[in-house]
Amino acid sequence: MILGDIITASDKMFVKSEWAPVSDRWPALSFTRQSIGRKLRALMNPARDVVIYVGTSDERFTRDAAHRRRLLSVLRVEPHHIRATEDLVPAESWDEARTNYPGRFLYSFPVLQAWDFDPYPLAPEVAPLAYRSLGWPNQGDVVEVGPEEKASLLQLPIRELTLQLQDAARRVSELTAVRNLTAEEKKEIGRMERFITDPEDPINGEIARMAALIDGRVSRSGALGSHFHPYRAAPPINTPLILLLTKKWFEQNKRCALCMAPIRLDRSNPLLQPSPDRIESCNPNYDEGNLSITHLACNLAKNKHSVTQFEEWLSLIRGLATKDESDVKSAN
Repeated sequence: MILGDIITASDKMFVKSEWAPVSDRWPALSFTRQSIGRKLRALMNPARDVVIYVGTSDERFTRDAAHRRRLLSVLRVEPHHIRATEDLVPAESWDEARTNYPGRFLYSFPVLQAWDFDPYPLAPEVAPLAYRSLGWPNQGDVVEVGPEEKASLLQLPIRELTLQLQDAARRVSELTAVRNLTAEEKKEIGRMERFITDPEDPINGEIARMAALIDGRVSRSGALGSHFHPYRAAPPINTPLILLLTKKWFEQNKRCALCMAPIRLDRSNPLLQPSPDRIESCNPNYDEGNLSITHLACNLAKNKHSVTQFEEWLSLIRGLATKDESDVKSAN
């Protein structure tokens, strides 16, 4: 098998520095900044495009000399929703990362399919432009491979991997399979049944409360009164909005979309209650692509600002270095 068997020259390839090939130990595409995930979500067609891992040259991070400066793995990922890395990798891997690199690599896309290059070719020889592009100022970022280097990459031998996915990643695979069905097929299997919760589950009341909040903001939008209310738009408060919020709750695995910590429902601290947030504050719509659920405190902190600005503030609170925005894990 060669890379050209799974992707064509018209499809996109993205390169990203990594410490090692993809494996059961870390079956996720991880990043420290949400902006990297949003970039991929905007540019990738998950059914066609791939991400290629490139081993770093730093022996502190890429410990196996056979992996340094090499093309390592090819990944297809699910980029529709940024997820908590903790939900996608084994507990022991996450504990090690949290101990050695606190506050980093919190965000991930689950890997749906993976291949290793066989053998691992030297990146500077096969794709020198793509390899150089991973240096400053793109450290930790993903960079698209240019057309001038695709032909040589497509001829490289690869072998398919079978990864042991965590429960959350398996659920993503199931949702992806459903998403690829026709509208009639989705209706046949009752797609939304997976989002029906126990009537006694307290999340039902919280979802109803969030739907009412959104509906109130939408109904007030444009009104003058004591001050002008910005325009807002959302699905109807009945079934579509309730289902959308419920879907988001389970897609996020009951975590805040901003800080990735669990969301509590006991109401002992109102700042930790779930709150509906528009991902891009400049976008007035509460639709599937712009709606997430966060802690109220995180939502208030983000306010009208961008997710990138919120992340800078969160890095300061977590004690991470803010002057160096490069991802240590992806040192090249």
